[in-house]
Amino acid sequence: MNTEREKTPTAISYSSTKQVTSWGYNILTFDESVRWFKLLLLDDADLQEHLKDAPQLISARQRLLEMGKKPIDVIADYLRNLWSHVMADVEKAMTPSFVKSTPFRIIITVPAIWKSYMRERMREAANMAGLLDPRECGETELDFVSEPEAAAIATFTNMKGRPDIKVGTSITVVDAGGGTVDLISYQVVDTNRFAAREAVEGTGALCGAIFLDQEFETLVRDHVATDVWRQVPPQEIAEMMNQSWEHGIKQQFTLKQGPEKLWKVRLPARVVQLTGQADITLSSSTIAEIFDHVVSKILDLVDSQIETLEKKTGSGPNFVILVGGFGKSRYLWERLSSWLGDDCPVMQPSEPGPWTAICRGAVIRGTQDAEIKITSRISRSNYGHIYDTRFQQGVHDERDQMVDPITLETIAYAQIRWFVTKVNPNHITHADVFMCLTTIQGENTTETSPRKQLYYRYYAIHDPHEYPRISEHLVSCDTVKPPTRIEPEVKNLCTIDFCSPIPFDDLPFSTNSHGQRYRYFCYSCLTSVDGASLKVVVEVNGETITSKNLSLNFESRPRPRDLAGTSIRNVSAPTTLPLQQKLSVGDDLSNKPNRESEQDDRSKLAGASKSDNERKQKAKHVDEDEALTVLSPNTTVLLRTPSISLPHRTLRPSSSRWSLPKSASTISLLEHDSLRGTEEGDRRNTSNEGSSVSLAERRALRRERRRVEADHIVEVPE
Repeated sequence: MNTEREKTPTAISYSSTKQVTSWGYNILTFDESVRWFKLLLLDDADLQEHLKDAPQLISARQRLLEMGKKPIDVIADYLRNLWSHVMADVEKAMTPSFVKSTPFRIIITVPAIWKSYMRERMREAANMAGLLDPRECGETELDFVSEPEAAAIATFTNMKGRPDIKVGTSITVVDAGGGTVDLISYQVVDTNRFAAREAVEGTGALCGAIFLDQEFETLVRDHVATDVWRQVPPQEIAEMMNQSWEHGIKQQFTLKQGPEKLWKVRLPARVVQLTGQADITLSSSTIAEIFDHVVSKILDLVDSQIETLEKKTGSGPNFVILVGGFGKSRYLWERLSSWLGDDCPVMQPSEPGPWTAICRGAVIRGTQDAEIKITSRISRSNYGHIYDTRFQQGVHDERDQMVDPITLETIAYAQIRWFVTKVNPNHITHADVFMCLTTIQGENTTETSPRKQLYYRYYAIHDPHEYPRISEHLVSCDTVKPPTRIEPEVKNLCTIDFCSPIPFDDLPFSTNSHGQRYRYFCYSCLTSVDGASLKVVVEVNGETITSKNLSLNFESRPRPRDLAGTSIRNVSAPTTLPLQQKLSVGDDLSNKPNRESEQDDRSKLAGASKSDNERKQKAKHVDEDEALTVLSPNTTVLLRTPSISLPHRTLRPSSSRWSLPKSASTISLLEHDSLRGTEEGDRRNTSNEGSSVSLAERRALRRERRRVEADHIVEVPE
């Protein structure tokens, strides 16, 4: 059955021995399958309030507990079966020899509500499923794209060249799928090649079509005696759902049919055999109740998205595009259109457009020369690295003050430099958001222009420590105003591991301010944004050592044209952690020693012996433009990071060192009006020309339409 359709349900069944028995459309009923397991990748603390008590998630969690399986195990099982099915079809169509000689690029779409660590876990599941197994023709690439973005890309392909699409046009995409409904809004920035930027952060909720399916099955079951229904084979229930509901009432039900319309549902053969009753009749009002319980939640999501867009840009969307499996519902389109009115048309692509939009968009997104481009996105989280810096009174927290045991300089340890920040949409204007995400270190990396950073790692003269093994770490935080030091909300994001190709004895020498000699290793990290992923490439002497696609909840802003040749200097250095003690994704970094013990530790460190000091590994990080000045005695500062205590283990990051020319300066994020550009401001100021209706009046009008519609639906007679 899975070969007959473009898509298949995310569902899987197991035997009593925990072996996969069926998946996708081969599963006949809800009762025998495991569903919703994708959302179980999300930590309970990060679940939205309305999801925590969702019976679907509770049921899925209980099923996994009974089988002794983790969510990542079930996802791997599902992907393994899906991948095997896909490979068989592709080989049949293209020949096995062609497939064997062709490198793969895999695009996995994920819900808009996913956190960054969930993508890392999905990557691990894909690896467990064999999707990333080594192949003779080359390494398999794996990238992620959010489901509403993929749907938007697919839909935008049909909008290129339309006369009503102009620069500044806002479009809200409603991806109504089986489980979740995701929304995202874009503004067109280029009509020639159809480029759009993400205007506001995407949102989503559990209010998809599967809730309709379950309510309809429950409704039919309530019309049949319990002892009779228990005897109905699962395949007969599946057949009834498919014929009477999925390809019948669910697609045909509309407001235009009127209250006199009655709907006949053919009962399963076993029910007919036992009771003699062949069918039941349902009224339009009964069907409307099933729909409205779910549709009302979708309208709430759309209302919230439009309100956010209005606050950010000064106007609502020019179009709403309805996609996804549930997006092809006539009733959903009618309700949205009636509620939004003539000022905001709702577009519903013809079949099979809505249902396959995400799949088609993912393929387009994976094509290097795709004509449809999403040029900028809103960051869902803050991303950065840990570093040490010279202590400044009144700037740094005194709890972080310590004396470097090697240089005796006073430093602020374990500070955080955020190279991408999350912006509060309620307090910062659109122009400010654009500036924030285009002037912070690392933000200038675009999909076609990687950002290059130069790193120096230092070692005691006769102690290689763990060389040639090198580890670098990134951290994340979801708060609007991220801390500048390690706090409970700061999580470890991922680790970059590689080995240096240069023998330790061949590393060059340098001397610190006390005349102590040490060796140093220099390498570069090139980062570039590719959709929802950050690609990191490590180079030594211009040659690539390793590359790793780090799945981040990350979206970049394009560099302003007048900053195209500007280097935003970074006065920071990344912390490095021993390889065998690397953190896991999502680890809490905040469990540091208390203040009293910190002071004791600092005193002990300050009096440490020279032999102990020489065992400390040191590293520093500077921009490529400053590489020639890193060893200048007038600008060099030695830094050290003390230990970070974690649950069940203590990590001691190796020392770090950075250097910066005296003339180096940072650019204020919001004070330079000349860097903002006038195009965005002009567009925002003219977006509401000719409109005499205030935002509050529009919102009140939408609410009144919903109230009138609700009253009308309730009054439909049986």
